[in-house]
Amino acid sequence: SAAPAMLDQKACEYLPVILAVQTGQKVMVKNSDPTLHNVHVVPGPGGNDEKNMAQGPNAPDLPYTPTKAENFLMFKCDVHNWMYAWVSVFDHPYFAVTDKDGKYTIKGVPDGKYTLAVTHRKAAAATAPVTKDVEVKGGNITEDFTLEAK
Repeated sequence: SAAPAMLDQKACEYLPVILAVQTGQKVMVKNSDPTLHNVHVVPGPGGNDEKNMAQGPNAPDLPYTPTKAENFLMFKCDVHNWMYAWVSVFDHPYFAVTDKDGKYTIKGVPDGKYTLAVTHRKAAAATAPVTKDVEVKGGNITEDFTLEAK
């Protein structure tokens, strides 16, 4: 029951470029530009539903609700072929997107043993996550990862 996530088309870019949501969480796509865009959602094989919707300037926000877990669900604008965003969809609430310095926080994880998985759109982990077994005690752990860009 997470609040809708926002994906904005501003200055002919999707912002943010990387977004993460939970299955069933609505993604609202806004057009902040004075030009026509379209929102073309392109899933991977066996992924979420494809959708292609025009969105004029000052048009209402367009909703999209993913129903399946999927890494890097592509959102693109067919009007402006350089505009892309990627939305990773999880079937649980324990995920995060790193900040510009690579830092992240996953909140509300109960104590226990878990496998922490990391993916990156341009690194080796895009097709096979880098994983570490971790144990959460008292609500906090710190884990660093190194990924190789391809």
